[in-house]
Amino acid sequence: MSEPSENRLAAPAGAGARALIHGIDWARSPLGDAAAWPAALRVGVSLMLDSIGPAWLAWGPELTFLYNDAYRGLLGGKHPSALGRPLAEVWAEIWPEVAPLVGSALRGEPVIVHDLALRVERGHGPEEAYFTFSYAPLRDDDGTVRGLFCHVLETTTGVVTARRRDVAESALQATNVTLEQQVAEGAASLRLYRDIIQAHGEPICAFDTQFRLTAFNRAQSEEFHRIFAHRVQIGEVFPDLFPPDQASVIRGFMVRALAGENFTVTQEFGDPSLAKPCWEVSYTPLRDEHGRIVGAFHHAKDISERLRREAKLAATQEALRQSQKMEAVGQLTGGVAHDFNNLLTVILGSLEMLRRRIPHDPVLTRFMSAAQEAARRGARVNAQLLSFSRRQPLEAATVDVGDVVRGISELLQQTLNGAAGLEISLPDEALLVHVDRNELEMALLNLVVNARDASATGGRILIEARRGAVDGTGCGTWLSVVDHGQGMTPDVLERVFEPFYTTKPSGVGTGLGLSMVYGFVRQSGGEIDIDSTPGEGTRVRLCLPPGRPEARAGGHPGEGGHVRAAEGERILVVEDDAAVRAVAVGALEQLGYPIHEAATGDEALRMLEEGLEVDLIFTDVAMPGCLDGVELARRARRLSPGTRLLVTSGHLPKGVDLDGIRAIGASFLRKPYQPVDLALAIQSILDGQA
Repeated sequence: MSEPSENRLAAPAGAGARALIHGIDWARSPLGDAAAWPAALRVGVSLMLDSIGPAWLAWGPELTFLYNDAYRGLLGGKHPSALGRPLAEVWAEIWPEVAPLVGSALRGEPVIVHDLALRVERGHGPEEAYFTFSYAPLRDDDGTVRGLFCHVLETTTGVVTARRRDVAESALQATNVTLEQQVAEGAASLRLYRDIIQAHGEPICAFDTQFRLTAFNRAQSEEFHRIFAHRVQIGEVFPDLFPPDQASVIRGFMVRALAGENFTVTQEFGDPSLAKPCWEVSYTPLRDEHGRIVGAFHHAKDISERLRREAKLAATQEALRQSQKMEAVGQLTGGVAHDFNNLLTVILGSLEMLRRRIPHDPVLTRFMSAAQEAARRGARVNAQLLSFSRRQPLEAATVDVGDVVRGISELLQQTLNGAAGLEISLPDEALLVHVDRNELEMALLNLVVNARDASATGGRILIEARRGAVDGTGCGTWLSVVDHGQGMTPDVLERVFEPFYTTKPSGVGTGLGLSMVYGFVRQSGGEIDIDSTPGEGTRVRLCLPPGRPEARAGGHPGEGGHVRAAEGERILVVEDDAAVRAVAVGALEQLGYPIHEAATGDEALRMLEEGLEVDLIFTDVAMPGCLDGVELARRARRLSPGTRLLVTSGHLPKGVDLDGIRAIGASFLRKPYQPVDLALAIQSILDGQA
């Protein structure tokens, strides 16, 4: 409706709403000629005009706005121009707040709102007011929702007049009248409230000062039957329907409401054998026309599912926080361990070459051996750090968990050294998993050592393997280590995978055992979890990815073989760390290999493109410049298909794995390596064994 409705008023502006409505030429409006109005619209207008409280309705595509005399006071200066205009124009200043509620009613959903704060404009400037109102859908003869009907009360303290206060109190008291009484009285406004309350999907019931039920909706009846298997009846004393422990609680709430308090509580009610949901219950006192409290009503909402979702969200957020923390620590330790690998390569290589050159001296030999052993221990610690950060190159293959456990069972027994008994439970069937066998053995050894340290002398430790996929993990086999020792408190359990965190005395262990296990399992594509109770023990479970029936990985080619002298094979060593490069070059030159050197992949490629011919390229993976070691190997293979390739790294960067290295025909040597490891690897490749 584009033109103000007052241009079509046939009655004086001071006339009542009924006269104003009948005086409008509706034929020129979206509603059309009043004589042709649908029966639902005519009944709705009649109900609205006969309502004793403020009421309005809106009908049609533009929600044309009609109201009764009791509503005029709520409009203020907007009357009478509001009559016949679109609802969104009449209340434009509050439309963003009420539009969603209007939309619900137009979808056929009754709406009740209590004490909604709105900032309205009624001719005296913006003012904040509070309203309690209900929206009920108005349906055409074919059942289509064409509009909505509203009963509204302004509840602003000190603003509403005595007449409106009486109307509001009468409306609240109406909720204390049973549905049968409302029908008998034949009051259209009460029928509307009945329909709204009955259509509400949440329990609503009213009670008198003796705690007797005076009214309730279908949801109250259905929900009470669901949780107590009892159909409530008018006149029943409501607290008496509850078990004794719950009856005192519900009676206390009702007493507060009958004392005049408006409040909301959260409480569990129900028979545990049926259902005991958590309810959010709002209480409101009911008063008569003199302000005396004659009862109260409650509105309940089952919030059990919401609480479960909130708890699940909180748990997910905590898990994410822990994951982010572990990832950050892993990145830090991985970066440190990568640099440390180069240092260890230099130390181990230098010590080995010194051992070969210095005269035999028992004292020097003893100190040299001690230094080499310390460097090897450092390499093991470094490997644990890389395992935790999931940057340790894993040479995964299909292995049988049973074979792995049985293969190191004697070592595990020696590790326990009688401090605890070892029990192994394995199925007869093969449990094939795809992991790095050496890393799995190390993980199992770490778990058994932890279990031993947590157990009292004479305790029992169980190693158990079972098949059983876990949804979403892709894992095929569980490998568990169980002890019945001292267990862990929740605060310890929360930090148990952090590197260097330990509850053991100073000097006992590195705090890297479980960190290494965690990193190895996650990098392998598996899962790990721990159940522990103080005083009862701990269960650590590794969920390992399924293997394929294929050839098992053996030892390193040439392992345990004899290092021979070079036979004129030319080698290009590519390494950005000058000290590491010097060790590798020195070790190979001692064996008689002609050596060429390059500090970067780009430099090495230029040498090859300029005609350098070599039998083998030995290159690091991570290097500065445009080419890393893997890309250098690819291009070198294209330039000279017969050139042998050996790639080394202490950790593989993102996007590089051993399968990709092998796919280009290269062999792999893990840092830190000793000269003998390098010599055997190169010898094996040149002899065609790799």
